[in-house]
Amino acid sequence: VRRECHVNDAVDPLSSGGTKPVGKTRLPELKRQLRIRAATSGHSMEEEARNILRAELAIQDDEPADLYQQIRHHIDPLGGVDLPLPDRESRVCPKFR
Repeated sequence: VRRECHVNDAVDPLSSGGTKPVGKTRLPELKRQLRIRAATSGHSMEEEARNILRAELAIQDDEPADLYQQIRHHIDPLGGVDLPLPDRESRVCPKFR
């Protein structure tokens, strides 16, 4: 027998007994907000959900992928950072036995 799975069927394994439903308290509120937002913009709920996902994914695509690029993304608008470089002549060479 195949049973259809819904978001409200998920359980929290960390709750006592592992039977506390996850999402039941927030899903109806999210659907209500989506319904209102869709009605305000004149879209169906499905189209509004697609628009929200497209907008969020577009924001994520603009973010740099690696740590170096993320730092540059934040520092460059400030004009960069000039760090003093140590004098190479003042370095003490290690002594090996």
